[in-house]
Amino acid sequence: ASLILITLGIIASLDEDTTNPFIVIGFVFAFIALFLFYVRIFSKRKYKRTIDEIAEKYDTIKLECTYEFSEESIKYWDNEKKIEFNWSVFKYYSIYKGYLVIALNNSLIESYLFEKNETEGDEYEKLLEFVESKLEYREIK
Repeated sequence: ASLILITLGIIASLDEDTTNPFIVIGFVFAFIALFLFYVRIFSKRKYKRTIDEIAEKYDTIKLECTYEFSEESIKYWDNEKKIEFNWSVFKYYSIYKGYLVIALNNSLIESYLFEKNETEGDEYEKLLEFVESKLEYREIK
């Protein structure tokens, strides 16, 4: 939009000797666009740095997590917390690139991932059968 306004301002000012406000508005828009681009790049860098620090923290404390599946709920506990979710809060499951995805509250952000390679093949198949009996399958694209 700023390039269009600057171009219109230059074309319109060729006919007249006065300055055109389109040029000023175009430069203001260009400045705002560059500023937002700058903020976005540095916020991504800050976010990545924060995530790396958190991941390093959890790697150093060797967080041991345990899942327990029952007919009523899924229980999760580790060194810091213990959570229990009823099956009713999970909306669906899917399989994506070798991961079993169990979606909480219809959101992929709040989902649990189980990698086929992390668990033994027989254990993974039992887990998959159990989840199939509890939740509906939905394709993730």
